[in-house]
Parts: sequence; C-alpha cells; structure tokens
Amino acid sequence: QEPAVTDLSKRAVLVRVKFHGLGNSRKIRTSLIQTDADKDMLRASKRLLDAPELDAIRKADGEVRQFIYDNSLPGFDDGLYFVPNPRVLKVERELRAYATEKRPALIQKLVDAYPQRCREAEARLRSEYNPRNYPPAECVAEEFSFEWQWTQFSTADGLRDLDPALYEAQCRENALMMRNATEQVIQVQRATLLEMLDRLRTGLQVDEDGTKKVFRDSTVLKFKQFLADWPVMNIGGDQQLTPLIQQAQDLLKGINPDDLRNYEGLRKKTREQLDDIGKRLGDLVQDAPIRKFRDE
Repeated sequence: QEPAVTDLSKRAVLVRVKFHGLGNSRKIRTSLIQTDADKDMLRASKRLLDAPELDAIRKADGEVRQFIYDNSLPGFDDGLYFVPNPRVLKVERELRAYATEKRPALIQKLVDAYPQRCREAEARLRSEYNPRNYPPAECVAEEFSFEWQWTQFSTADGLRDLDPALYEAQCRENALMMRNATEQVIQVQRATLLEMLDRLRTGLQVDEDGTKKVFRDSTVLKFKQFLADWPVMNIGGDQQLTPLIQQAQDLLKGINPDDLRNYEGLRKKTREQLDDIGKRLGDLVQDAPIRKFRDE
C-alpha cells in the first residue's frame, strides 16, 4: 500500500547541515613528477599541513555526520536530512553541543599549534612551500563554520493570494516531490536492512571443512539496533517491511553475539531463518519503485 504523500512531512522535520573547514591541499606542477606517463592525464597535489589537530577536527566532524546519518534519512539533496519527530530534540542537543563546546575547543587547539605546524611544513615542503597558501594565525578560526537549519517542506501560503493557479501547480509539484522522497526513504531502509542481514548471514556460515566464519559483535548489535529503532525511523510508513522487522526481532530476542558463536544449533537455526527473511526482503527491494527526486 502506497503511503499518503503527506505522511512523511508529518512524521519528520528537515534539517540542513553544513560543515566548513580549513583546506589542506593545493595543486602542484606536474612537471615535478618523474614518469613516462602523459602528464596531461595526471593531477598532483601537496598537503599543506601535517597537523594532528586538524585531523582531530575532521574526525569529530565525521562522527557528527555519522550521528546525523544514524538518526535521520536522506532528504532531497546532499546535506539535507529527514529527522523523525521523536529524534528532533536529540539531534538539536547534539548539534548545539558540538557547535558551542567540542568543535570550538578543537579549533582552538589547532590555532595554538598553527605557527609550529607552518614552520614544520616549510621545512618539509622546501621549494614547494608557499606562504600565500597559509592564512594568518589570527584568521584560522574564521576558516571554520558549522551550521544547521530546521525547516518544514510546504508551499508558501502567500502564493495563494498572489496567483491561485501557481499555488495549485506548486502544491502538485511539492506533492510529487514528497511522494518521491517517501519512496526513496522506503527503498533506502529496505536496502540498508538487506545489507545488514546479508552481512550477518555471511558471518554465521560454516565452510565445507567445518570452519566457522568470523563476525564482529557490531554486526549483530547494529542489526538489532536497526530493528529496535524501526518504530521511530519508519517515517515512510512502510507496512510491508514491518512484519519482516518483527520476525527478525523475535528471532534475535535475547540472543547475544557469543551465543551465536558458541552454540552450533542456535547458529544454524538463526542462519536458516535469516535466509527466509532475506529472500522475502530481497523481493521487496527488487520490486520497490526507484525514482530520482525531481530536482536531481
């Protein structure tokens, strides 16, 4: 059953997130490269700074991106996410804490170390060192920004009075975009679950010589977390996937990774039932409509 086009906008809020940081590479002349290759086919660059402080900022940015991915579904373009209503305050608190506490502290560490890192770069880059590639120390912090904005997807009411026909046309266009977004969300979640299930099934296999495949605890725990989060994350209203989610939850209830490693009967039973779920899930993924968003 196709979800109503308004369901997604009622179940989630859009947030746009933007990261910006200090660039750390510049092109160099390909004439410096000794090779018999056609240099028109090559691109070369230099690393401006070998700075653990800058790496720490990028790592932290990556962790925040992963937090967003874990608590949202893709929106209409890069940097835009549908956050389920019950997760909005959680995401807001995390982003605000990062913007006001953790990221500024990491940036300050880079600022403090920046003069020394520039001297090290000059010594290592030698003739390729160009001071114009490096902003003054007092300007480094200004190279970084982190912004987010919450928004609802709707047609501007002011259009109704200005041009009723244009308003109606825009409403139809927005409804189509929301339907496409709903279908995309459903497809992403089905494909994600299938990928996680396949990884676990592979980890539970036994080779012909009796050697057990190895799997990480996270393979089981992340799969179970996806199942537990389903009531909140099902913003597309996917009623076809819900029974399979419930079956997988019942199958893995009370089972931990070591149980699957140590008890062959449980391992075999779990693998066989996951095979059955995977087959039906694969049919859903194959049959699910895949459309690109109108503005892609």
